[in-house]
Amino acid sequence: MTGCTDVASETESSGAVEDNTERNKRLAREFYENLWFEQNTEVFADYVADEYVIHDIGDTKGAMPTEPAVTQKEIADRFHSFGKITEIWNHRHDVSLPRPPGGSRPN
Repeated sequence: MTGCTDVASETESSGAVEDNTERNKRLAREFYENLWFEQNTEVFADYVADEYVIHDIGDTKGAMPTEPAVTQKEIADRFHSFGKITEIWNHRHDVSLPRPPGGSRPN
């Protein structure tokens, strides 16, 4: 999760930056595991700040995204120094994918 950055970490020592980066990677992984994959919404407040911004680039409706998928993936989530998500960038690149024979689109 390369996009998991800590806004406050830029002014901290090198060791603290690494600690914050690793913490943010763990929090992002747990957030997706608990809320997206397990749908355990009771823990939402454990991961997301009281005030947060959701950026949703929405359905591409067959058009190419304005940024490469890798660039979009790098800005997935942002954290404050207290370790809660303050911004979420929603992005789905499978909306325009063809369905496999006899199957459905990926979730």
